[in-house]
Amino acid sequence: MNFRRGERYQRPAEAGPSWYVSALSQVRREGLGEIPIRFELVGGSDVVGHLDRPNTVVGALGTIGLAGGELIACADIEAFTVLAHPSSDEGSEPN
Repeated sequence: MNFRRGERYQRPAEAGPSWYVSALSQVRREGLGEIPIRFELVGGSDVVGHLDRPNTVVGALGTIGLAGGELIACADIEAFTVLAHPSSDEGSEPN
């Protein structure tokens, strides 16, 4: 599967939460450097950060590690979107 920037991805209904570890491992392999990403979590909150590297740490469910050190359990992910790299906004403050 090819994951395009700006598109929202949700795991297939027949797949378990560990689908996110596989999908995000592929995103990481295809990207260079830190990859900006937004996670929609169960319960309605969002987490925006940079994908460091997915690693499986809790059985088949796994945890996604963001570059800032935040860990997100795959079971808590509703969907994700790979965000566009900021091009000329390097000096601007995040919103």
